[in-house]
Amino acid sequence: MADYDFLAPTFDIAVNGESLPSEFRDAVLISEYESCLDMADKGRVVFADPALLLLDDPRLLPGSTIDHYFGYGGSLGAGAEWVGRSVVRKYNPSLMIEEISTLELTGYDGSFKLMEQGGGGRIFGTPEKGMTYSEIVEEIAYFHGMQPTVDAVTAPEVKIVHKAEDTDFQLIASLAAQKGFEFSVAWSDQAQTWVLTWGEPAATTQLDSFEFVFDPRAGSGVALKNIELDLSLQQLKSGVSVDYFDRSKMTWERMEIEETGTKMKFVNKDKIEESLEDAASFRLSFEEKAIEVVPAQKFNSAEEAYDWAQHWYRKRKNELIIAQGTTIGLPTLMAGQVHTIKGVGNLLTGDYLFASVKHKWGSSGYSCDFVARKILKDSV
Repeated sequence: MADYDFLAPTFDIAVNGESLPSEFRDAVLISEYESCLDMADKGRVVFADPALLLLDDPRLLPGSTIDHYFGYGGSLGAGAEWVGRSVVRKYNPSLMIEEISTLELTGYDGSFKLMEQGGGGRIFGTPEKGMTYSEIVEEIAYFHGMQPTVDAVTAPEVKIVHKAEDTDFQLIASLAAQKGFEFSVAWSDQAQTWVLTWGEPAATTQLDSFEFVFDPRAGSGVALKNIELDLSLQQLKSGVSVDYFDRSKMTWERMEIEETGTKMKFVNKDKIEESLEDAASFRLSFEEKAIEVVPAQKFNSAEEAYDWAQHWYRKRKNELIIAQGTTIGLPTLMAGQVHTIKGVGNLLTGDYLFASVKHKWGSSGYSCDFVARKILKDSV
């Protein structure tokens, strides 16, 4: 991988499917594209516009599609590896320094359409007949004008009430998590539409699996430029909190517990018992940390759910590690991939799931910023 550093990084941007005209290309200051788990991929392009020629160009107004291409060496012609396509949502002209303006375009991939409204209490299925998970996903895709590519599931048909505060994105993501599936939204040049894919993990996901070795003495030839490791999740005093879904309020509520001597009493036990219909009615959270766990099993009582949560945390707390770092530019590096990180000590060395990857091109060349979670071993 060190050979990448000896090639000149190249990039290209296309607007509405057409390569940028010369006046656009010469004005590009920054191009970024970030792929993320559990949220829409995000793109950003910043132009320098001293003569104010680009500010009202209709090709750059909200609604345009921006293709972000990244690579190494030579031209990024047809068939080149590319990172993603985003739809411009924000058009932000501003004054950078005296007499030099900038135009910043920020957009998201097609999954932003799934995030714009809550479930509104929509019902999938009828009292007489429910729907399979795959049928629900297909219905949502068609609702948003997307083409579904969905793996059929053989699970029993269920009736699902789409909670008022949850978006279509959250519902599809939760159904995927329960099946161990992946889901994404990407533009298809062939179909000329956004395609929603929901199903078994793709066999190609791990074709590009890298081994990053951190060595600050290795100089510019090393693939992993820097890394920071967050171990704060291991020092939580209260372990894991358990939330249940209150069907009367249609909101998530925290289990309230009173301890008297050696006994433990659940203040809202009756409502908790009402929510024991499925595993998705419970979720575990780590104080204010942005990690959420959905149990893969049903519970028979509030006590059983709480004991399971504390056991889950105690067994895994030494592996709750978040890594942030920067690598050389790697066009195929994407969120959802698993890569090995070494050179950070025995406890921290291991396989990490990359939760977000931001490809950046600017004055310092081409690089990738990432956030990753250490893969937990020995599932409960």
